[in-house]
Amino acid sequence: MTFDMKKWTAPVNALFAAALTVFIYYISAQSVGAVRLLLYFPLTTLFVVQGIYWAGAAGVLSVAAIAALFGAEVGVSMALHLLVISFIIGMMIKRNAALFHEIVFPALLFAALSVLLLFVQQWMTQQDVMALLREEMQKVTQQIIELAQQQGNLPAGSEVLIRQVFATMLNLLPAFLFIEGLVTAIVTSIFSHLVLSHTEEDVVRFSLVKFQITRKISGILLGMVAVAMGLSLTVEPLAYLGANIGLGVMVLYALHGIARIDEQLSRRHVPKVLRVLLYLSSFIFVFLTFFFVLVGFLLSFLYERNTTTEGGNHE
Repeated sequence: MTFDMKKWTAPVNALFAAALTVFIYYISAQSVGAVRLLLYFPLTTLFVVQGIYWAGAAGVLSVAAIAALFGAEVGVSMALHLLVISFIIGMMIKRNAALFHEIVFPALLFAALSVLLLFVQQWMTQQDVMALLREEMQKVTQQIIELAQQQGNLPAGSEVLIRQVFATMLNLLPAFLFIEGLVTAIVTSIFSHLVLSHTEEDVVRFSLVKFQITRKISGILLGMVAVAMGLSLTVEPLAYLGANIGLGVMVLYALHGIARIDEQLSRRHVPKVLRVLLYLSSFIFVFLTFFFVLVGFLLSFLYERNTTTEGGNHE
């Protein structure tokens, strides 16, 4: 079934996208936080179908509504994320960019904007945001330790380990923001491609198989890790730079490994449900995660160029 969105007036499309964006944000703020991952796809879809003018108008309208409901500070934060991320992904889809670019560039921008907003908040409030986050992390850690002690599930000596793990997580905040941005970009691409595949636009459904790390990209990633590690060892304020970039690169290699394995399993007609369960189990079994990373790393050197982008990023 195909819907000709061109027959609808651009203002109606813009109003619908803005209303859907505000509704998604309201639901995520009031109850189900994970719904926020869907926040960007209405404007992304509108950008591809109607262009930057109407997407911009819808973005301004939705940001104004969010600011009216939740405050000006939330509105400013959402304006940066919503407009930049939605428009970048929409532009990548319109230009038939490689899937690597379609999801990695927005993820990098997402992390950069999040860090920038932390500094802006610190400047506006004259408070040490990292100190506040560290304090909140310590409270959460203490609650977890107390709960484990009450249930008798806390082995001797593990309290120190738990505190160290949570302290390390705070130092790896930029990497976690990148991962959040990556998940957000993937979800946005999946839903945008799904909607656009039912319109007159020349776009097909999202396929992770199209995610490729070529030999050149792999060299750049490894070079970044090497430089970051060197800076971490020599410049004290950048002590965790190498760990952050290393974690981000490992996630990209893991995603590439999953894409290559999924390509082979789909050719052998393995049911999609079983494949998804296999990939999700990597969150539980660490060895499986490292297996995906290793596969993605090794196979990246087999691709001199992206073999899935002939004629664009679409099948």
